[in-house]
Amino acid sequence: MDHTGINEGHGFDAARRWQYSAGHITASATHPMPNSLLKSDRLLATVTVVIGILAIAMAGFDLYENGPFGKLITRAAVLEGGLEAIALASILAVCALLANRIALCIGICVTLAYLRRHNAELCLLAGVLYLEFILGFSRTLRTRLSASPCAEQSLIPDFITGISLWLLLSLLLSWLGFAYPITLLLTLAVLGTACFWVNQQAPITYQFARFSLTLPKHERALIGLLASWFLILAARTANVVTHDSLWYLAQGDRLLAPQGSIFDQLGLVSAVHYFPKLWETLLLPLTYFDDVRVQQGLALAILGWLGLTIYGLCQQLNIKRIWCWYALLVLLSLPAIANSSIALKTDLLCAAFVMMMCTGLAQWSTKRRVGDLFIAIGAGALACSTKLIAIPYVGIVFICALVYEILFTRKSYPAITPPNISQWLMVTSALLVSLGLLLRTWLLTGVPTIGPDPLIAIWQALGMEIQSPAGTWNWTRSQQWSDVPTLLYQWLLAPSNMPSIRITWFGNIWFVCLLLTALAMLIGHKRTQPTQAINRFLQPLAIAGLVIAVAWQYFSRGGDGNYFVIPIVAVTCLAMAALTLRMKAQCSASTVALQIIFLSAFALHVSLSFMNAAWTPPGTRTLDTNFTQKPWQPGNWRTQRLDKAGLTKINQYLETRPNTERLVSRYLKQTAVLLPVRTEAFFSIWVMRPEITATTQNFVSYMQRYQIDHMLFKKPAKEDDTQRQELLEALRKQGWNKIEDRGGVLLTRPDARLNR
Repeated sequence: MDHTGINEGHGFDAARRWQYSAGHITASATHPMPNSLLKSDRLLATVTVVIGILAIAMAGFDLYENGPFGKLITRAAVLEGGLEAIALASILAVCALLANRIALCIGICVTLAYLRRHNAELCLLAGVLYLEFILGFSRTLRTRLSASPCAEQSLIPDFITGISLWLLLSLLLSWLGFAYPITLLLTLAVLGTACFWVNQQAPITYQFARFSLTLPKHERALIGLLASWFLILAARTANVVTHDSLWYLAQGDRLLAPQGSIFDQLGLVSAVHYFPKLWETLLLPLTYFDDVRVQQGLALAILGWLGLTIYGLCQQLNIKRIWCWYALLVLLSLPAIANSSIALKTDLLCAAFVMMMCTGLAQWSTKRRVGDLFIAIGAGALACSTKLIAIPYVGIVFICALVYEILFTRKSYPAITPPNISQWLMVTSALLVSLGLLLRTWLLTGVPTIGPDPLIAIWQALGMEIQSPAGTWNWTRSQQWSDVPTLLYQWLLAPSNMPSIRITWFGNIWFVCLLLTALAMLIGHKRTQPTQAINRFLQPLAIAGLVIAVAWQYFSRGGDGNYFVIPIVAVTCLAMAALTLRMKAQCSASTVALQIIFLSAFALHVSLSFMNAAWTPPGTRTLDTNFTQKPWQPGNWRTQRLDKAGLTKINQYLETRPNTERLVSRYLKQTAVLLPVRTEAFFSIWVMRPEITATTQNFVSYMQRYQIDHMLFKKPAKEDDTQRQELLEALRKQGWNKIEDRGGVLLTRPDARLNR
């Protein structure tokens, strides 16, 4: 039987057919094991507990003792918010375990109360509706294009087709100059509603809820824990507004398409504004709400979609269904993954595309359906258009697939199945989106990609140069190989030594699983299932991730945890498959020990993610009875932070100006991004184009050439900041107007309004 999860069958309706074939207690579990096997199983259980608890405890102790978490855990928002979160998880797990009408009603009421107290309903609703609309586009078109009902439907091509068609429409509106947030939002709402009306299929979230109720008690309880984690993350969004999200991710109405087109030249310097903008284009309609939490809702929906792709991978690896839920618990709670969602990072969508690519290649290699190959091509192209880090992963996987085709293709394969119209539409639209986003970067910078370093070297060898004012820098440095053993140790057991990794840790449960697999092999536990086709595509991802991690030094020691989401997902799924497929019985001592280890890892991951995300305020909020916050308060989050920074007067003035005006901030990059105009930090210009900031005259010339309308200085000034004095004097001589506030000084070009 084929257990491909979300890749095969009619969504979760087909998944019901798995419930008595995967993940349940097998007949062997009801019979006593032989003495030799019983002894080896007890040995494996003992070592599992020792190794697992030791590895988890060492990393946890290091992060709490030497990292920031020991202090953060004493905060009221962490203690009281954490107790509330534990109560929520406990109630939902018990309600899911019982799954009768009374329990379900209690679970729903507790969920709604939790969301209302944390004002998170709009956040989750926006994300779920957006995802459902995307899937609805594809399902409607597939139904209309197919001459007869399709026997095998799949969510993966629906996702790829839906997201590609929506992005194609967004690109078309951009080319015509109509890609304003309100235009895109109304278009999305109208088309999405129309597709639901025409298609009349149950939403995917509803199908998943019904599927969950058919599962055994243990699995339902795990799903209850997983659901509570998503609710906790939704509550966390009230505290998590990161600098990177405001710098270039969540403000597309100002930094991507302020005049209705993503192809407009904005005159910005930092390379982040010229990376592939697939994710930011998806977020663009939601910027109309002027509330980052609404965009974080879409990120949480993508986190859920990544969970579905991971579930599908685990099914293809023949992992029993009970272990699939544990895989989701330990992976989706990792700080590198969970915090990337509420920080609006592109890595989760990129990872989902890469995993879908692997799924498509695995299906193609065994079933020879061109539609599966099209899935791989489309998903790979979209992954590279989401984040440039996907390029080496996509490249190595396709190279491995090509080598396998050449060397190991057998004549016993079934005949090749040609693609249908909807599959042609999927791959064509995905490739067109990728080309459109590549064209944007090329038009604005003069090179197809603004990074990474090897590609920049290729473009320069071909005679291309990055056009001013766009800039770049050396993203990596040569590795000191003598430091690699220390790096590996710190990644696994002492992450507090790495400034970014300590708050975006990618865990060590995969390493624990690999160690236990080696032990199981030594004591004679053999795999109960053969190696699957998906292995040959996940293994290169894991190896490539190791190479990327150790081959270069990064700006921050060890890099950022989100850099390694793709290989961590791959190696964790492989390690869990290698270990769990050697478990002899569902209720054996080793199985129970492994479940304890996974739950312990989940608890550690959740506590770390709950307390810190990009150094934003920890936890949720203290316990109170305030349930009366308005669901939508546009701009309030900006004004509160700007008032705290002493920039209220400056903000009120800039709100009267067009959002297309330009501002450069000096020593205020964390706060200036909140202002209602197109803002760039002096520091970013210094890093990406150091020649511009080398002298005062160079910088003043840059401001004149690219029509910078405002210059913001921090107040009070540093005593030794001579360049500040030179800039102030130069701008005053040109007649720039001065506005002083508690936290800053704004100089404004006298003819700024006329220039616009």
